[in-house]
Amino acid sequence: MSLTSPNKILGLDISDLSLKAAQIKRKRGKNYIQALNSINLPPGIIEEGVIKDAPKVAGFIRQVIQKSANKFTTRYAAISLPETKTFIKVIDIAHADTQTDKVRDLISKELPRHMPLEMSEVQIDWQEIGNDHKYRKFLVAAVPRIVAEEYIKLCDMAQLEVVALEVEAQAITRAILPIATENSQQGWLNKLPWHKAKELANNNKNEGAKIILDLGATRTSIILLDKGIIQFANSIANISGEKITKAIMERKNLSYIKAEKAKLICGSDAKKCKGVIRDIMMEVIDELVKEIINTINFYQDHFSGQTKDLEIILCGGGSNINRLDEILEKKLKRRILIADPLTNISGELPRKIGNLYAYTTALGLALKNMI
Repeated sequence: MSLTSPNKILGLDISDLSLKAAQIKRKRGKNYIQALNSINLPPGIIEEGVIKDAPKVAGFIRQVIQKSANKFTTRYAAISLPETKTFIKVIDIAHADTQTDKVRDLISKELPRHMPLEMSEVQIDWQEIGNDHKYRKFLVAAVPRIVAEEYIKLCDMAQLEVVALEVEAQAITRAILPIATENSQQGWLNKLPWHKAKELANNNKNEGAKIILDLGATRTSIILLDKGIIQFANSIANISGEKITKAIMERKNLSYIKAEKAKLICGSDAKKCKGVIRDIMMEVIDELVKEIINTINFYQDHFSGQTKDLEIILCGGGSNINRLDEILEKKLKRRILIADPLTNISGELPRKIGNLYAYTTALGLALKNMI
């Protein structure tokens, strides 16, 4: 299925516990925020990316669009697909093969070796990201057809027209890395805006490996890039902002609101809240550190990737937890950066937007046509 996109689109980030929407306007070569809004969802209507109550979710989508302080001016939407339901992978195809067969057919033959799904059950898209004397490299994304159709139907119920489906890792990376000005391509795997094909193939000065940590409410995503290209992404359900908040609630007998506030204010600072919140958080942070180390080792073993100077970039709603970057830097002995979701945005922000980091995916989706 090929989806083309009009000039005005909004980005809609659909997660288990919230909806976030963003629209970008282009003026004199710069990107400005047209509208930005979010709404919390009651537990249970979306679970692990599965829509349990479509009419209710559609109603909340209408609310987040219609009740925005700054007006959304389009009904066309780019939406994120649940990370747990999507697959993204770089695969190599020999030059000789692409001269005799269609690329789609070759990818369809190769992809089942890398994912546990039948090709008849998935929708795929791809982008060529490299070319040497032996192989052509393709970044391939796949999503079960039933999932894609479910999300399109949901937005139709909310009176939005879906013009783009994207793997969340793509939208995040588009938001926080500087955009290159290249023409976009049709398809839900849009041409990666930070990618310049010739430079990536031939320039050794390109940026090395990076890990993007998207610290979300219900899960954490680890996205590994090399030379600006997503190599793979992994979603971890047992490391999340909600897990930390619930642990604080249970151990300190606090309400959800007070536990969430304690998490953000005290964080991993031993001098605040008598260090009690820090002790709780360190258990989750230690799990996160193990997952990051496993990811780095996996990349070294299976991709022969150079990770000596690998940087780690924090993004998502949990990236503003007090002193988290300092703790990770000490434990991992690597440079830790906090992403700027406004990397490709100019001008003033709308008032009362709350935690800006939580809008990273929505902004990346909204930027889809701004390349």
